[in-house]
Amino acid sequence: MLATTACATIEEKRERVAAKGDTCYTINAVRYWEALDEQHVYVETDVADDRFLIRTISRCPAMLSAQRVEFHSETRMVCSGTVSRVAYRRAGLPGYCTVNDIQRVNALHDARWLLSNGGM
Repeated sequence: MLATTACATIEEKRERVAAKGDTCYTINAVRYWEALDEQHVYVETDVADDRFLIRTISRCPAMLSAQRVEFHSETRMVCSGTVSRVAYRRAGLPGYCTVNDIQRVNALHDARWLLSNGGM
C-alpha cells in the first residue's frame, strides 16, 4: 500500500486562517509602508484602504534605513497566526524579520500614538 500526503492549496490555507479570525492582509495589495522603529512597520493596502501595524519577533535595525521591503508568506497573506516575514534591502544587502503580531489601525498617526503609549 502506497502512503500519500495531501498538500493544502493556498486557498485551503487562506480558509483556515480566515476561520481562526486572524487579522490579515494580502501581500500584493500593499501600496505604502513605513518602518516606525526597529520592530514595527506600518502598512497601507489597496483593499478597502486597510491599515496595519506589524510587530516583528525581534529587532531589525537595518529595516529603518531600508530602501525597499517585501512581505513573504506561504499563504500570500500576512497574518499574526501564520509564519510571515518582512524582507528588506539595505545598501543592496538582503535581510528579513519574522512577523510576531499584526493589528489593524485607522491611520499612521494612530500607529505612532499606539507605540508612543506603550502599545503593541
